[in-house]
Amino acid sequence: MVPTSTHGAIVVTGASRGIGAAIAAALVEEGVNVACLSRSGAMPDLPEGAHEDLRRRFHPIACDIADEAGFAEALRQTSDRFGGIARAGQQRGRA
Repeated sequence: MVPTSTHGAIVVTGASRGIGAAIAAALVEEGVNVACLSRSGAMPDLPEGAHEDLRRRFHPIACDIADEAGFAEALRQTSDRFGGIARAGQQRGRA
């Protein structure tokens, strides 16, 4: 069980598809704010008819985590939007 909060966010990398997208969507459905980092910056799909409040909990950010300055900027944006970062999780795909 993930604690829910209106302050702070969980950062999920690789969040535009696959396991990362599924994790991000599950966290949002549990009431967690999620910064969705991916190279494309695409937002994971939510179930059909998802409430708008769920969509507001997502913050998609285009970011290559291998770019240190870009990753730092993504973390700054997340902290600014949600009031901090509670946790981070990394999803690794194929190179």
